[in-house]
Amino acid sequence: MEPNEERRWGTPIGATRQEDLELYFRGIASARYAVRRVFRIVDDQARRVGLEPLQHQALIQVFGAGGAPLRVNDVSERLDIAPAFASRLVRDLESKQLVTREASTEDRRITLVRITDAGRELLSRIDRDVHAHVAYFQSQLADEERMAALSICAFYVGVPFEAEEITAMEKLVRSALERRSA
Repeated sequence: MEPNEERRWGTPIGATRQEDLELYFRGIASARYAVRRVFRIVDDQARRVGLEPLQHQALIQVFGAGGAPLRVNDVSERLDIAPAFASRLVRDLESKQLVTREASTEDRRITLVRITDAGRELLSRIDRDVHAHVAYFQSQLADEERMAALSICAFYVGVPFEAEEITAMEKLVRSALERRSA
């Protein structure tokens, strides 16, 4: 891999050289491959314990609210689904005793959702299983694929890289991998 290749992956618009565009799409391909494989692993582990993938994602969003109740409309927004569908997901999770629903005391039209202890335990169990499978997948990735995926994901969330930051990121990834294999 050429030094600083990753920097060009964040510049698809107006790329004048064919190699810049090819490098950019190689990064996208690596990032999408990694994300899809990991999400497939997560979805499979959720199904093994009786949750559909969107139910699992909704439960994660409720737990990820940091202990504060989450509005059903927030679940809808965070999962990018219709509010009626989010309401149905929350109702299904409640029937499994993984969340509780209650009307807001400030506005009775708003339904608040909280995770239960059973919901926390189930998420922890799924997460333990996911980690084992993801670790195997990670062991199959080449360093170039890791850097490509990491660079594109950083680009997607708006982290601008300069040449020295890319070099530092490469060193960080290699150092972490060396520690893990030691």
